[in-house]
Amino acid sequence: MPNNRPKSPIIVLLIFIMLAEAVGFFFLLNLQSNSFDRKLDEILATLAEAPPQRELEPAGDPEQEPSEELTQELTLEPTQEPTEEPTQEPIAEPTQEPVVEPSQEPVVEPSQEPVVEPSQEPVVGTLPETTPEPGSPLYLVDEAPAYDWNYDKIADFYHEYSAKKSGGSESFVIGGETYTNGIVFTAYESSSPAVWCVYNLDGNYRGLDFVVGHIDKTGLHYSNLYVYIDGKQCKYLRLMPDMVPTAVSIDITGVKQLKFEVNMSERDAQYALMDPILTK
Repeated sequence: MPNNRPKSPIIVLLIFIMLAEAVGFFFLLNLQSNSFDRKLDEILATLAEAPPQRELEPAGDPEQEPSEELTQELTLEPTQEPTEEPTQEPIAEPTQEPVVEPSQEPVVEPSQEPVVEPSQEPVVGTLPETTPEPGSPLYLVDEAPAYDWNYDKIADFYHEYSAKKSGGSESFVIGGETYTNGIVFTAYESSSPAVWCVYNLDGNYRGLDFVVGHIDKTGLHYSNLYVYIDGKQCKYLRLMPDMVPTAVSIDITGVKQLKFEVNMSERDAQYALMDPILTK
């Protein structure tokens, strides 16, 4: 016997699914319609708020005359060219030459000559102190004359010649030449001791230069010259009547005392130190 039972539950389920899909589709369609309406309302509101735009007139016949309004707009006023005013040239004022005042020569006052007071004359018996001119020789007999000797000058055993002190009135002759500055030594007895003289240099000089010779027309006898610095012999010369005048140079740097000594062998022999010059 065949089974003729209806399949109602399956059919009901299918119907229910179809109804559900229909309801969902209708609901979705309704949502989309509402969203479209809102969007359309927004667009209309925006258009309502915007200013009205000028409608474009359709293009008419090209031979049609333009409207009066357009004619007024297109009418160009003639441009007015700027009027050039003539440039006014500046009037040159005449230059005023500066007035040159005559230069006033300075008044030269007469120069007042300095009053020269009379020089005070030195006391009789003393020699005036004079400063040697630059470049003039420093003679030993003027710079540092002997402060001691062993014979009286009156007897002429020892004698200093100074042109500065005598004014050139005293002199001696050697080799035919006359000298006014120097030191002369003389012996009168063969038994006489040596003649000497001492000078105080005080370490102020560097050198001493002089010339030794035999005085013309005096005794033809030999002798000896000794030179001492600070007590030590530094120079010895044999003196002969026919000797050639001999130049002597001595280093006296730092020397405090200078001594000359001449011993005589015979009477009336004279020898001299000519132009003894110091160097600072």
